[in-house]
Amino acid sequence: MAPSTTARSSNPTGHPTVWTHEMGPQADWHSQNIEDVLEPELPIIDAHHHLFMRGEPMKHWIQHHERGIPPKYFTEELSADVNSGHKVIATVYSESGIYPESNEFHRIDGEEHHRCVGETEVVQGVAHLANRALYGPCRLCAGIIATADLSAGPRAMEPVFKAHIEAAPNFRGIRYKGGRAEEIPFTSEAFIGAVRLAASMGLVLDINGAELFPLDFTKVLGGIVHLARAVPEATIVVNNCGGAIGPSTFDADGGKEQHQLWQTLMQNLATCPGIIIKIGGCTRSQCGFKFDDRRVPVSSEELCTALLPYYGFLLDQFGPARCMFVSDFPMDKVSCSYRTLWNMFKRVATAKGLPQVDKHQVFQGTADRVYNLKIIGDDVQELISGAGLAWFQSP
Repeated sequence: MAPSTTARSSNPTGHPTVWTHEMGPQADWHSQNIEDVLEPELPIIDAHHHLFMRGEPMKHWIQHHERGIPPKYFTEELSADVNSGHKVIATVYSESGIYPESNEFHRIDGEEHHRCVGETEVVQGVAHLANRALYGPCRLCAGIIATADLSAGPRAMEPVFKAHIEAAPNFRGIRYKGGRAEEIPFTSEAFIGAVRLAASMGLVLDINGAELFPLDFTKVLGGIVHLARAVPEATIVVNNCGGAIGPSTFDADGGKEQHQLWQTLMQNLATCPGIIIKIGGCTRSQCGFKFDDRRVPVSSEELCTALLPYYGFLLDQFGPARCMFVSDFPMDKVSCSYRTLWNMFKRVATAKGLPQVDKHQVFQGTADRVYNLKIIGDDVQELISGAGLAWFQSP
C-alpha cells in the first residue's frame, strides 16, 4: 500500500477530521514520485473537479491499465488530494455528466428537466460536511456548477434554474453538454434565450472546448464566440484550454494547421470580455502526452516544459485576471498526483515571470470573483490589487 501524503488537519469546530488517504494501484504509482511542495503558502482555489460514486459512468474514461481513473472519486478521495500538501482553500465542483445514464446524482423520477437538480442537492451535501471542517480546512464544493438542458429554452429553464438555486446556496451556474460541446446548438434562439436568462439571474455558463475526435475547433470555439457576442452580458467560462489539445491532434497529420487554428480561435475568444479560460485538463490521456503510460510518474518540471507552450499562450492572450488554473481531477489524475500537478502550475507561473499579484489571480482571485465565492474577502481583493501581501503569510 502506498504511503499516505495526507496530514490530519486542525479545524475550528473541535470535531476530529476524517482520516483519508490515497489508496490502490494509482496511489502506488504516484508514490514513486512525491515532490516537495513549491510555495506552500500560496492559496489555491481549485475551480474545476468532478465527483463520482460508482464505476459504471466512468467506463468510457477508464484506461487500458489497472491504474486508470478510479471508479469512485467522492468526498474522501477529493479530501485526500486537496489536503496532500498545497494550500487549497476552496474548490468548485463541475457537473459530471448531463445524461442521466452517465450521472448517478440525477433524480430518478419527477419532471425530466428537473432531474438534474439532484446533482446539485448531492454536492451541496458534500459542501455541508466540508463546512463543518470534517475533511480539513478546505471548503470543498464552495461553488457548484451543475447542468440543465439549455436547448429547451428560457421558459422551460426558468423553473429549473430556480430549483437549483433553492436546492443549494453554493449553486453558481450551468455547464452544458459536458465533454460533448460539439452537440451544443450555438445558434439556436432557444439556447441563446436560456443563456440570456441565466445571465440575468447571475449564473455563470461553463462550456468545454472541442473534445470529440477529430477535434472541430471551428464549430465549438467559433460557436462560443458567436454566443458571447449574442449575449455580451453573460460570463462564459471555457473549460480545458478550449479542447483536448496536445500531441493527439497537433502531432498528427495536419497538426500544424490545427495548432494554428486553435491559437487563432483562442485569440478570437480573448476579444470577448465576458469569456474566462480555465487552464488545465491537458494531462488527460486523450490529449496524447502519454504521461499515463510511464513506469515512474512524470515530474512537475517535465510537465511544465511540455505544457508551457499552451498554458503560457493562454496567459498571454487572456491575462491573469481572466485565467484560472484547475485540476480537472480525477480525469487528469491518470498522469500525475495532485501535488505534482499544482507544482507544475507554480512552475508555469514562475516561467512566465508572473508577479505575486498576478499569481494570486490565476491561483485564486479569478475563481473567487467569477464564481462569487467570497472566500478571500475585501481585504484580500485589496492585496490582489497590489496593496500588500500580509494576509498570505503563515499565521
